[in-house]
Amino acid sequence: MKSSFARFGLLSCGLILALFGGGLMANNAEQANAVAPQPGHLGTQMENIAPPDSGIFMARNIALYEGHWQGMDVMLLDAELRQKLKYPMGLRGVIVNEVTLNAALSGILGGDVIISIDGNPVIDLESFKRETYNMRLRNHAPIKVLRKSDSKNGDRYIMNQMVYVLRANGELGFAQMESAPMIMPGEPRPHPDRGPCTQCHSIGDGRFTMPDPDLITLPPPKIKAQDVDLNRSPHGDRGPCLACHQLLP
Repeated sequence: MKSSFARFGLLSCGLILALFGGGLMANNAEQANAVAPQPGHLGTQMENIAPPDSGIFMARNIALYEGHWQGMDVMLLDAELRQKLKYPMGLRGVIVNEVTLNAALSGILGGDVIISIDGNPVIDLESFKRETYNMRLRNHAPIKVLRKSDSKNGDRYIMNQMVYVLRANGELGFAQMESAPMIMPGEPRPHPDRGPCTQCHSIGDGRFTMPDPDLITLPPPKIKAQDVDLNRSPHGDRGPCLACHQLLP
């Protein structure tokens, strides 16, 4: 493993754990829930399960970072996210990062915290993966979530509990899981010390960058209603202008 570490320059990566950086803890209670770096990891050996000539290092027990199921992207709700989002201390589950397709149609929103699927608890990405697998042959599944309300208890939001039914035209299938994004050998660490790089990231060049050929401006600019009536689109046909643009009189 020492030769692999030398090849990829992992010492320059620092110590990292999954999820994005920042990590200011507001109080000791949250700090106690955070995952602390484990001593001795840099000196331990990790087995590389990537093909020998691939130029990639991937540890056998690499941590899960994200799950995708029926149009929803979920991440672990850890201590840092609870602090940043002002969610209750000790709340466990997976947080919905984005919704499309059937997940959006079910009523689930980004920011919702999934705490159970079909009555079975979801506390982390591993249990999310397991429970979606149990639903793979069904065409619907009740999902219990906690959603942020407008009220607070101290500096933390009060969460409302609700149940949504995720439905599919056929079988729901099961979640596809990902590790944290691949990072280049010797790349500066993307966030503060969270454990060894290889605990969450594979090392190599797995990125594919494609510039936006249409140079879309976000957020979309306001456009005149008269131009819409005269079919003066600021770009090619992308559907009703009202879907993205605010119309000016």
